[in-house]
Amino acid sequence: MKAERGTLPINPSGTGLLKQPSFLIAAFFALLVLVAAYSNHFQNPFHFDDAHTIENNMAIRDLANVPRFFSDATTSSTLPANQAWRPGVTLLNALDAVRSENNVPDPVVFHYSIFAAFLILGVCIFFLFYQLLQTATPDSDRNPWLALFAALWFCVHTANAETINYIIARADSFSTLLLVISFLLYLKSEFCKRYFIYLLPLIAGFLVKEAVIVFGPLLLAYHLIFDAEKNTRKQWLPHVIAGFVVAVILFLISRAMTLENWTSGGGAWYFYLLTQAYVVTHYFLSFILPMSLSADTDVKLITNPFDDRVLAGAVVIAVLIYLIFRFAKKTQTRPIAFGLAWFFIALAPTSSVFSFAEVLNDHRPFFPYIGLALAFTSALGLLLSWLEEKKYSLLRNGLLVFGVLLLTLHAFGTHHRNTVWNSGENLWKDVTEKSPKNGRGWMNYGLALMARGDFANAIAMFQKSLDIAPNYSYAHINMGIAQAATKDVKNAETHFKRAVQLDPLNPESYNYYGAFLIKQNRQDEARTILEKGKSISPMHVGINTALAGLSANQAVVEINQATATPEDFLNQSLQYYTAKNYKACITSAREALKLRANYVEAWNNICTANNMLGEWDEAIKAGEEAVRINPKYDLAKNNLLFAKSQQTKFADLEKQARAQKSVDTWLNCSLEWYKAGNFLKSETAAREALKINPNSVEAWNNICAACNLNGNWTAAVEAGENAVRLKPDYQLAKNNLAEARRGLAASTQQK
Repeated sequence: MKAERGTLPINPSGTGLLKQPSFLIAAFFALLVLVAAYSNHFQNPFHFDDAHTIENNMAIRDLANVPRFFSDATTSSTLPANQAWRPGVTLLNALDAVRSENNVPDPVVFHYSIFAAFLILGVCIFFLFYQLLQTATPDSDRNPWLALFAALWFCVHTANAETINYIIARADSFSTLLLVISFLLYLKSEFCKRYFIYLLPLIAGFLVKEAVIVFGPLLLAYHLIFDAEKNTRKQWLPHVIAGFVVAVILFLISRAMTLENWTSGGGAWYFYLLTQAYVVTHYFLSFILPMSLSADTDVKLITNPFDDRVLAGAVVIAVLIYLIFRFAKKTQTRPIAFGLAWFFIALAPTSSVFSFAEVLNDHRPFFPYIGLALAFTSALGLLLSWLEEKKYSLLRNGLLVFGVLLLTLHAFGTHHRNTVWNSGENLWKDVTEKSPKNGRGWMNYGLALMARGDFANAIAMFQKSLDIAPNYSYAHINMGIAQAATKDVKNAETHFKRAVQLDPLNPESYNYYGAFLIKQNRQDEARTILEKGKSISPMHVGINTALAGLSANQAVVEINQATATPEDFLNQSLQYYTAKNYKACITSAREALKLRANYVEAWNNICTANNMLGEWDEAIKAGEEAVRINPKYDLAKNNLLFAKSQQTKFADLEKQARAQKSVDTWLNCSLEWYKAGNFLKSETAAREALKINPNSVEAWNNICAACNLNGNWTAAVEAGENAVRLKPDYQLAKNNLAEARRGLAASTQQK
């Protein structure tokens, strides 16, 4: 039978097209479009809540803490008010942290991991859409194409770039993936359905984010819409009940595991619910035209029920609910009804009576947008069928062109939003332009300016933030940092104290105030402040580092040099070693040797500390002396053996680098010295690479990183500026340069 012009050829099975070359080519092209849309986002840095959940969170840097993730919510964040029980997302963060160099979280590692899961989600959504379309219109050849279009639309949708770029928002994308897998297993596997195995991914998804508890309502909506004419309630009702029961149990477990200090930060639930009429409408319209996306909006609670935004939102919601019931009556339009129902049900956890500090967040509708992608694509498919039936070939072709244009515009829109997220300065400047009444936006923009050394404009931004939100503790913290850098010490301390007063449970206030006091040589006061911060957040990186430094300095103060015994100096040496102050460890051990030349433990300490510094020659000398004094001292023999093996390794590396005379071999040598802790030799090796290629951005970045750790701030700034000049989008170099500038500013202030 010859196919009618303007229609796709008929395939009775409805599934064979999935294996047709034309469809496989289209699917491969869709994958290329998605990868191209996100190709410029992998270098984007951490932002916003990433700081307390990832960057400053020591708990995720050691997989030995994994059991604690499930029993101790404090491991999820360094901020007590944000320590929700989400062990799944904490585990994901830890897996990426330990894959990063030196277990220091690298956003590139996180982005690749998140994007890989996003690709899998796209594939799962395709099969979910295909199954739902097949349920409504079995064996239609158009179903695979519509499912592919809808899945790609969702994946390249510009608004969803907010979720994929925001690293901690992996909680949204990954939990969504697991819920979709549960739904697919329920729809496609009788075995999983019979034994309720489909609930397992759902439970795992809950550990990542609680929003997946809407599975039960989604399942109920699915059966009420698609099985409206079938007497099958006895078959599916137990599964719906199971979904609700599991949700209740998981919710109760979550509440029991969540600490009392956790808070959503929201206002009265009834005002929040009132405001959501406007918010839900905003999300719906943003799906159609995402033109005003903001990483941090300035929408506030609406307290007047007759506000125009509330009334307009209520009308839109009422119309959409009416359409759900209307479209549920006809078989062909049921995917539209279910898509709209999915949108509302998936929004329920954040757009109902659960009040959150942020009334509206443009990354929240990621999960709900699956429903709208299904609904709008189904509607376009029906319109296409109607145009073909009426022989309106010109309009039909126009609709197809519109579909291609729609996907193209979204892909370009996503690519553009990636550039907005590629630095703190770009992101928060965008926020101040789109959400000018947001004090947090101005504060973060000032923070980005301060990171590149523009303290004058940073202070102006912090002041704008305080004009909008006078009691915003973070604005006071950063104003204090900026004023301290410009030597306005008195006002700086006033702001630090105000930050502590306003938010006594925020460890960042204590972290930065303590650092300020250390620079003012007020160590005792600093210790008191930092200890308070540690009592609030025991896993905070900055606080623990500062306290370790103070412990080393305190050991020097407490020892009496005139009356000290060899044991006193050895104990001091060990304290320095614990605090990772290896040079001071060596100095104290040598003081012990002045009093007892054959003090084998002191020689061993010198060997061990030099090993940590990468000074193999000195380590070997000390180790050999320790073994000479006590040939049975196994600890000293092991340290000596390690020093000799490392000496051989680095001699071979340097020999290879000099023989090959290539940039890569010198960079490898530089990296290995860096890992070994000898930052001076790391810098030297990188400079050898520059002799071969003066424009090696990696070499300049290595020099910047090494000089930062040696405290050679001037050289670090120069190297970092060269790296960023050569490669403006090199985020690691920008981060190292920002650290160098902060160090230079602090050292200038101390002088």
